[in-house]
Amino acid sequence: MLLVIWPELPPAYGGMQVHGVALCRHLAATGRELVVLSNEVRGVSTEELAEHDQDLGVSPLRLLQRDDLEASGRVIQQLVRALRPRVVLTSQVAFTPFCEDTPVISRSAGNDLLRPWIGPADVSNKALKKLPFEERRARLAANRAWIQQAAARCDAVFCNSAWTRDRLAHLGIPRTPVIQGGVDTALFTPRDRGPLRSLLRWPADRFISLIAARQVIKKGIDVALQAMAQLDPNHHQLRIVGDGPLHDDLRGLAAELELGDRVVFQPKEPHAALASLLAAADAALMPSRDAYDPRRGAMDYETMGRFACEAAACGLPTVASRVAGLQEVVRDGLTGLLVPPDDPGALAEALETLRADRALRTTLGEQARAHAVAALDFAHVNRATLALVDAVLAERAA
Repeated sequence: MLLVIWPELPPAYGGMQVHGVALCRHLAATGRELVVLSNEVRGVSTEELAEHDQDLGVSPLRLLQRDDLEASGRVIQQLVRALRPRVVLTSQVAFTPFCEDTPVISRSAGNDLLRPWIGPADVSNKALKKLPFEERRARLAANRAWIQQAAARCDAVFCNSAWTRDRLAHLGIPRTPVIQGGVDTALFTPRDRGPLRSLLRWPADRFISLIAARQVIKKGIDVALQAMAQLDPNHHQLRIVGDGPLHDDLRGLAAELELGDRVVFQPKEPHAALASLLAAADAALMPSRDAYDPRRGAMDYETMGRFACEAAACGLPTVASRVAGLQEVVRDGLTGLLVPPDDPGALAEALETLRADRALRTTLGEQARAHAVAALDFAHVNRATLALVDAVLAERAA
């Protein structure tokens, strides 16, 4: 029996929720005996949860406490003792110490270990800000040391990029195979752009670049706005989908740069709707940067870039910064174009190159789609994950 500990499941949605849904569906379809443990949900009707469970193919035990690691640990210990699973598969390294002697395989996006947001010394971000500097640093250091020890206890920690693998190797964390990607290439697929734009009421005569991201410093959306200021307003438009703490600041920057209708801010969309937006666009943008996260007292990196995977599946070239794991997903000159981070001029030049060269745009898009189907699809990710599970069990049995 397989115990899957995956706090990030619907009704919340984000990259890890998308991954969790794909994994649970696959496991349910294979007929493996499994129990799924997830976060407690409040304020959601039983009818809505039943719809999500039907989509997952399994009904999770929603018992984990979002802000109480100790309470969640007790739940995990009780389940492990009662169920005696052959292996635990989890999205959070932090849960490993509560799994006793059971083999544990954990996914890591890197940042969960480099700037740990879970640990025994944790407090809310609001409370953390009120602590004296030295105490704040001591708490963060204690969390970092604890979670690195938890990772070392894992039988394997599979990473989302070689960049993440190398970073974790510096922390002394063993057994870190790379399983990159994660996109539903049946949902995210090329479509006829003309009818989609008409339906969405997007201009037919503009080269439209799309960003869908949480609006935080790491995403570099300010760089994209500065790049748009350098491009011909008759040719280019940028559409920014999402929200976040920098939303008002970014709107202010767009006004300061007098971008007018060259930039359109759109509210966050359901994940499935993003497939249509990407298929209607001409290029995807990920102008990310390495950024310091004052809440966690550490650097925040773009360790893979799921949006780039989804763009590739839609046959769209991505213009991205040459940073961290993002440069492994976007293959320069093959599936998109890479530019230096924090360089609006280079970003603008890359966008104009794609606009002016339809043949290049088509070639990059076709190659991006082929790469997504061959290497980034959830079918590949799930097969590789289960192969790792079987390898760990075989090694334990030997």
